[in-house]
Amino acid sequence: METRTPEEPSRSGPPARWAVDVGIVVLATLAWFHATDSAPGGYQEDFSSLALNAFCLTISGADEYGERLPIVAFRSFGDYKGTLNLYPLALVFQVFGPGLQTARVFSIALSFAATAMNLVYLRFSGALPRIRAPFVWTSVFALLLLSPWNLVTHRVLLEVTITYVTVSLVVVSAGLLLKRTGSIGYGLLHGAAVGLLAYCYSPAKVVYVIHFPLLLAVLALHPPLGLSKVFRMRGLLVAVAVAGLMGLPQLWDLLHSQHSLARFHQVGGHFGGLDNLRSFFDNFSVGFLFLHGDSNLHHHSGYRGMLNLFFLPLLAGGIVALVLRCLGKDKSAFWTYVLLLLPLCFVPATLAQRSEPHALRTNIALVPITFVSLYGLQSLETLLVARLGRKRALALFVGWTLFGFFEATRSLDVFFHQYAQRNLWSYTRPKPRWNTADLKPSYDDHTPETVHERFYRAVDQRDYEYCRGYEGALRDSGPGRRPRRESE
Repeated sequence: METRTPEEPSRSGPPARWAVDVGIVVLATLAWFHATDSAPGGYQEDFSSLALNAFCLTISGADEYGERLPIVAFRSFGDYKGTLNLYPLALVFQVFGPGLQTARVFSIALSFAATAMNLVYLRFSGALPRIRAPFVWTSVFALLLLSPWNLVTHRVLLEVTITYVTVSLVVVSAGLLLKRTGSIGYGLLHGAAVGLLAYCYSPAKVVYVIHFPLLLAVLALHPPLGLSKVFRMRGLLVAVAVAGLMGLPQLWDLLHSQHSLARFHQVGGHFGGLDNLRSFFDNFSVGFLFLHGDSNLHHHSGYRGMLNLFFLPLLAGGIVALVLRCLGKDKSAFWTYVLLLLPLCFVPATLAQRSEPHALRTNIALVPITFVSLYGLQSLETLLVARLGRKRALALFVGWTLFGFFEATRSLDVFFHQYAQRNLWSYTRPKPRWNTADLKPSYDDHTPETVHERFYRAVDQRDYEYCRGYEGALRDSGPGRRPRRESE
């Protein structure tokens, strides 16, 4: 008869443990939807511009300025936002109908999916040794979702959520490819994920540029690549080729209109040597991450930092453990890649003229932070079990996790009772600033209320004049579905 030592985890937990796991996920889910109901009733202006252009695509195949199927970027406020955010939302609007709640639920689903994908990869791929403490995965899942970085930026600004999903896919597919560099399938997956970065929110474009040099540097730190191993690298070569092909429209844009650099110019982007280095350390700070967060309350719940304090010892432990692993004999290409990617995710924020800690310009760091923190959790568990014994180590973990949920509760309380009342997205339905002579919106004063009004009239009142391509919608609408005009 096969026996199991007390140190081994059971293959299937008792019903009570499953009930707690399910309860944690359900409560986190309810908290997200409660946050959605508690948020101000209008769109933030960037989100509203995205939603309006996505709606215009669904009725005419063109954005609000009449450009059909924009590839590199859509004009928005002249900052030319990435189109990766545009088409998924347009598809959701086409299937479920346009609206604020539709967009927010879609954003929630993407955040849940990306967080779950990261944890499932670490749990089952073998990249991370087994963590034996109960409730680890569901607790980390819930605390990640309830951190201000996720709760605020990923729910209100949809484009940030798309970036989170894409960067998650890049890191997970990198892990698969580094284990089998000769796999063409993994090469195609990883190349496509990296290629999508070029069409994301601006910081992800920086990661697109530095990603493959980083990956090659990681491989150079591990067993050297001889000519006899070139065939084994065909998956990596496929990934480089796919990402390069997907980036060709961006290259064409850089050589011509340079729309993709519009945001970089607007924030006073520069390469200032020591100034950029100083800004880098300002963004990569414990205070920003865990204590005070982003000073701009559009980007932060107003309570502590961008991440739950629960992750502070895990992140610190993970960094130390990974540095020691990279310096020792037990090297891992994937974990070297994650460790080097973490600080590089803070580079985009340092290129702006005003480069104080900024939640949106550093949101891509949430993915490697998750991976390093989970590595730190595993390392700390091993250390504490050896020093304190399993029961005391487990009690310490449970106590710290309860503290993490207390911090999440306080953050939610601030969000519910203060943040939602700050009137950042107040919608008073002013008269739309619309230039009827030129059939285009006037952005001389593009307040959040103004752009939300345009979206409200376009969606709720079917006023298709807010989309330059509305002529086709008028022809196809028929007598029973005639769009309203402002003059009516």
